[in-house]
Amino acid sequence: MMNDMCIQKCGSLCFWGDWFGRPMDNVHTPVSASFDETEQLLVIQFDCGETCEIFGAKGIVNVWNEFYVEKAERIGWTWYGYGRRQTPENLMRLEYVFEDGTVTRTEYFRERVVGRKRFSSQGKKAVAIC
Repeated sequence: MMNDMCIQKCGSLCFWGDWFGRPMDNVHTPVSASFDETEQLLVIQFDCGETCEIFGAKGIVNVWNEFYVEKAERIGWTWYGYGRRQTPENLMRLEYVFEDGTVTRTEYFRERVVGRKRFSSQGKKAVAIC
């Protein structure tokens, strides 16, 4: 069952302590969100065409000036290269996969892997709008 949500918090994004851009360097404003209880999938659409998909989302906190997801299995963040037209050739994606206390971050450009790193998720929220 899909439930629509209203997320009022806007700000910079942080995935398991890994900032998208520099902290507080950019502002992302959610325009819609839906949560599928059966799949535990939270999908958030942002004002510049970005999409955040949070698989296995647990511990969602969504109050007036705070938004975060405590735990997740996997997170996908898709956006168009800033300053570029919103066309498929400018589509970029980060995927975060949580496994055994560590996170693997894979960066894609035009569906091609351009970077990968592993890091500890110890004590960090899966995703937060800060």
